[in-house]
Amino acid sequence: MYKKIFCYLFTFSFFLWGGFYEAISALYSICGIIFIFWQIKKTGKLKLPTGKAFYCLCLLLICMIFSVFFAVDPGLAVLGFIKFFPLSLFVVVAYQLEAAQRDDCIQLLPGVASVMVLLSTVLYFTTLKDYYFTAERMGGPLQYP
Repeated sequence: MYKKIFCYLFTFSFFLWGGFYEAISALYSICGIIFIFWQIKKTGKLKLPTGKAFYCLCLLLICMIFSVFFAVDPGLAVLGFIKFFPLSLFVVVAYQLEAAQRDDCIQLLPGVASVMVLLSTVLYFTTLKDYYFTAERMGGPLQYP
């Protein structure tokens, strides 16, 4: 069940602007924390990734926290941290799954991308055209034409 919920949230995140906006990022942070507590309660332990990439990610998060104190606009620095924090939680949550389960989620990406393109194409003919098309280019749910 954990795997299915994770895969649903993973694929659904692409339809929510890729998790870019602060409210969506905060929502995914809450979901990630719930998954982590669920894993700890279920197994009594939490596996943490090791390696240079994860350590660099953690260092980047620490630097983002400290940048709040030195930033020209501390409010935007906090919002930047909120936007980035779900990525670190995603890595920890994904690490709780077996490699085969993570691969199954990744295999969903081509289908999700196809649905996003079809959705954007169909919505071109509705009143939502301006939302999905910017500068005469299709942006779609990720909003980057």
